[in-house]
Amino acid sequence: MLIKKYIPNLLSQSRIILGLLFLVFITRYTLLNTLISMLILCASLITDYLDGKLARKNNAVSMLGKWIDPFSDFVFFCFVYFSFYYLKLMPLILLILFLIRELSMYIVIRPIYMRKNLDPGAKLPGKIKTVLQITGSIIIILLLLLHHAGLIPFTLIKLLCIYVLTLLISVSIVSLYWYIKPLFHRS
Repeated sequence: MLIKKYIPNLLSQSRIILGLLFLVFITRYTLLNTLISMLILCASLITDYLDGKLARKNNAVSMLGKWIDPFSDFVFFCFVYFSFYYLKLMPLILLILFLIRELSMYIVIRPIYMRKNLDPGAKLPGKIKTVLQITGSIIIILLLLLHHAGLIPFTLIKLLCIYVLTLLISVSIVSLYWYIKPLFHRS
């Protein structure tokens, strides 16, 4: 079945649409929209898990898939982090650092990998970074749900989000080490 070979990339690409939906729902900032945003985050986690698993199971691992999967994660989190910035939960400097880290991967590091015939696929630290980004985003959504329930003030959420997002962006930047390191090893 030829269609099985395309399913992993379609799952990866679905995260781009999920990111846009996240932006639409979370920025409307009602209890229902916040709950829907949580479901979207969970759907993103599931598609991220399934795309690689199905690609390996169906012998459909491809160079294209090794680019689409992390790029879809990047676009998804652009929407998520821009949403957090829009809601005044993320300082601009953290959003800029995230964009610099991610753009350096696609404009500089991955193209160098290709020129040096290195595998551009996600490394374990990059996968950990993505799981932490989703986990941290779920924590932020849970905080927003607590605010909707009247249990915590928005000012406390803003403070907690700065700590959570600083940790996430720091891990993201540190994970670059494992992508840069192979570029300096001689074959």
